[in-house]
Amino acid sequence: MALLMKKAHLLGLIQDELETLLPDAAKGHVFVGGYSEGRLTLMTNRAAHLTWLRYEQLRLLTHLKKIAGLEALMGFNLKVRPIRTFTPPPAQPRRMDEQAAANLKACAEEVSDKRLRSSLERLAKRAENLDDSL
Repeated sequence: MALLMKKAHLLGLIQDELETLLPDAAKGHVFVGGYSEGRLTLMTNRAAHLTWLRYEQLRLLTHLKKIAGLEALMGFNLKVRPIRTFTPPPAQPRRMDEQAAANLKACAEEVSDKRLRSSLERLAKRAENLDDSL
């Protein structure tokens, strides 16, 4: 497991360094696909970026060899692939009006179960905090 984490960390470092070496047009379109047997796999979703990578291989190789653990880098495998990056879903803030918060407080006052009362009070307080942030 430690070896896997070390390799993942190395690939993250390579991706970060690669981002600094890429032209602005290629940032977000070129990704590290893996590292095996002295060859680094670089993937892009556009053939134009692949062409740029082919011309810049020597410069990239020189820079990336400076990363600890990548001294044995001999070359690249370049691939054009559709790349699907993870984008988190947009936040959907929930809002509660003052009347609803008041109803929760009133309900909490009448509940005898301490845990349920505490939960209702926290929920009502959260509604108040949401109103303050707007």
